[in-house]
Amino acid sequence: MLTFIALAVLVYLGLCAALFFFQRSLIYFPQPRSSPAGTTLATLPVEGRQVFATVRARQGPDALLYF
Repeated sequence: MLTFIALAVLVYLGLCAALFFFQRSLIYFPQPRSSPAGTTLATLPVEGRQVFATVRARQGPDALLYF
């Protein structure tokens, strides 16, 4: 019984370590750049980087979403 508990603890600690070291790849899932029909792709320069935004025209008040 003690061996089973020790093995379970080791497996748990191994999973925790794997999640810690690979957390960045689990957070960001890159999407391929595409422009669906009815949209335009805009490029915004930001301090040495570029931010790509999809602009979709629609009726109603203007909105800005950012993450």
